[in-house]
Amino acid sequence: PFLAVATFALALAGSSFFLNGEFAAFDWYVPDPAERILRPTLFGKFDLESEWTYYYVSLAILAVVLISIRSLRASRTGRVLVAARDNERAAQGYGVNLIRARLTGFALSGFYAALAGGLFAYHQHAMLGSPLQPAESITLFSIVVFGGLGSTTGVLIGVAWFQFLTYFVGSPEVRLLTTGFGLLLVLLFFPGGLGQVVYGTRDKILRRVATKRGIVVPSLLADLRVDDDASDPPVPPDAPSSADPTTIEVIEVEAERGDAKILAEARS
Repeated sequence: PFLAVATFALALAGSSFFLNGEFAAFDWYVPDPAERILRPTLFGKFDLESEWTYYYVSLAILAVVLISIRSLRASRTGRVLVAARDNERAAQGYGVNLIRARLTGFALSGFYAALAGGLFAYHQHAMLGSPLQPAESITLFSIVVFGGLGSTTGVLIGVAWFQFLTYFVGSPEVRLLTTGFGLLLVLLFFPGGLGQVVYGTRDKILRRVATKRGIVVPSLLADLRVDDDASDPPVPPDAPSSADPTTIEVIEVEAERGDAKILAEARS
């Protein structure tokens, strides 16, 4: 959150400095807002001036981005980023350079943001500073938190939810869910956002299927709480029985304070 606020301030300063049309020194870098940006013809075959063509091209780029993010998450770089986020000290214990990991995360997110910005500029046929205002940035950040941080599926659900309520629901009471009140309401019941609902439902269905078929899936049983209504997890055929007569009995224990020595004799 602290870095998000800093980047919001940087975005505001950058848009005010580069995109206000008063600095002639940056004409070579920033298009004139008064001029219409023409969409190119892709591979000499797909005319992007057609709205449907541009829609399908944007959809294809979105699919490529999602696949690349999934591949990145499964790579060493993705594991390093997750470790640096979840447990900084443990990551440093494995030799992870936190500064390098964070800079890598900023570089990757900046690349994806720049790609989206380029698509948006061609879509609007102009390079304007109004979409970069803090209110728009806060809305995008709220959508990410609403859908679920760290979940591409949750983010897509959050975007679909916001767009649906904004453009297809006219009731002011329902559209209130797209504001900060709706965000707090969702996070109150689902701290992980809407992605938590999706993944929780998926795991619950898979857990029932595994229990019914007698399949042991440790990743599904690791987060099973004691107070869940689900039945006991299935036991593999080669697992030792709870009635195994083999026991270990400690018959003598000796401890010393100085060098923290512990002597124990056991009999099985």
